[in-house]
Amino acid sequence: MKYSKLGGPQLVKSAIEIALERSAKINVDPEQIRKIELKKVATKFLNEFYDNSEYTLIEKLGICEKEERGSFLELCEQILLGNIEIPVNDKAHVFVARSVEILLEIKGDQAAQFLNHIGKVLEHYKMQKNEILERLKQESGSTRERLQSQLRQQLGANVSLPPDSDPNYLKTKEKMLGQLSQQYCQELEYLKNSIRQVPNIF
Repeated sequence: MKYSKLGGPQLVKSAIEIALERSAKINVDPEQIRKIELKKVATKFLNEFYDNSEYTLIEKLGICEKEERGSFLELCEQILLGNIEIPVNDKAHVFVARSVEILLEIKGDQAAQFLNHIGKVLEHYKMQKNEILERLKQESGSTRERLQSQLRQQLGANVSLPPDSDPNYLKTKEKMLGQLSQQYCQELEYLKNSIRQVPNIF
């Protein structure tokens, strides 16, 4: 056992004991804790909606206290709006569409115009993305054909190269899709901000 300069035993505290003492001195806001708990419930609540298209908001709203429904729905709104973004594939597109459906239940007819426009924006993005990819494939065709011809001569066999075998194709594709995504992200953000201004109907 260690001793102090005065000759008495010196108690050595562990890191855990020190951390517990410090945390005990911190004032914890009960409302903040409740918000964290509500957000967990809201996340689980929304996951059920994504998994089951037959669920409706009204039949599931009884899971929280009546006086907390306002805060609960605000948290749901935050999560749903955060989930609305440029989809990377068809599955993500369905996910965004479901988010729009649930938001329509929370916001009602006043937000319908903005929410419906989100679907149109994403469909237009998908169409333009496909057009860009098709055009780039055609433009890189001559380069790929030349490379394929060289390889056929060297290997003595038929060779078929994918579009991404052309470095210029990859570079141009990344640039153009990045610009397209940025353009549509700005439009989505405008619509999401407009939806935030609409009060919840519950």
